[in-house]
Amino acid sequence: MDGQLLIVCFVICGIVLTVVYKISKSILIKKRRERLDYLARNLLSDFNFEKEKREIRSIARRHLPQSHICPRCGGILLVRKGRYGPFLGCNHYPECRYTRNIE
Repeated sequence: MDGQLLIVCFVICGIVLTVVYKISKSILIKKRRERLDYLARNLLSDFNFEKEKREIRSIARRHLPQSHICPRCGGILLVRKGRYGPFLGCNHYPECRYTRNIE
């Protein structure tokens, strides 16, 4: 009888420890999210993401050779992996489905 009681106590302790671990983990995740939200609101509030994306794209287009620009939409051709091997595909996929074999 004492052995069974000891086993039951171990099982209950294991369940309690699991619950405490999960609760503490969720609290830590919530605190991390709150810190990231604070940083995003206060440090990045003046940062214009759209402007920066446009500037990066214009720099990329100026320095890319013409062979790496999509002839259909003006996007950038990226190396993609397909079932028949690597190929060049437009970065505006799925709107633009232009592809070309790598020579």
